[in-house]
Amino acid sequence: MIQQRYFKKDMARLDAAHVAVCGVGGVGGYVAATLVRMGVGALTVIDGDTFEASNKNRQLGALDSTLGRHKARVLEAHLKDINADARITGVPKFVSEANFRECFAGADLVIDCVDGFANKLLINRFCRTLSLPCVTSGVGGTHAHVAVITDHDKGRAYYEGRNDAPPAANPATVLVLSGLIAHEAAVFLIGETPKSLNRAIFFKHE
Repeated sequence: MIQQRYFKKDMARLDAAHVAVCGVGGVGGYVAATLVRMGVGALTVIDGDTFEASNKNRQLGALDSTLGRHKARVLEAHLKDINADARITGVPKFVSEANFRECFAGADLVIDCVDGFANKLLINRFCRTLSLPCVTSGVGGTHAHVAVITDHDKGRAYYEGRNDAPPAANPATVLVLSGLIAHEAAVFLIGETPKSLNRAIFFKHE
């Protein structure tokens, strides 16, 4: 078990937890790595995309040596290198109607780090079907938000009907948002009430 002083009294609960992270690009990769460092014992990292040169400004795992490789496989190896005892599974697919039950099997919490409101609505619906809590988030420019969703109607209402395209994300804002997501997720996993439970926390990183 990884050594963690801040969550020391809750390490057994974190080690027993299983989190599925959807999308391990800009935000999701850092979220997954932070959760492993916090002591979360099992992660499923899900992403059907491969690394491109344009990812190197903001994505964990985007290196010259990883260009063209599946993000999920690169992150799987990286997370195991952080904590060899962690149970890490990389799924090089996008979550879909056909595979969401398999992708989320055994998970206690789903974290949505995908792009696009339509994709976020899909994940919200899949989580509702499986009665799984979900952390949802978004970033554009220096603006970002996070919410821990157990009331899936509120999650659906927030994203439904939206089609505005956010501006390119500031790499520094990606890091701040990733840390906030990981913190809210860990608070939820240890049985406490996160500040963003069923309500979005917004911030402007300026």
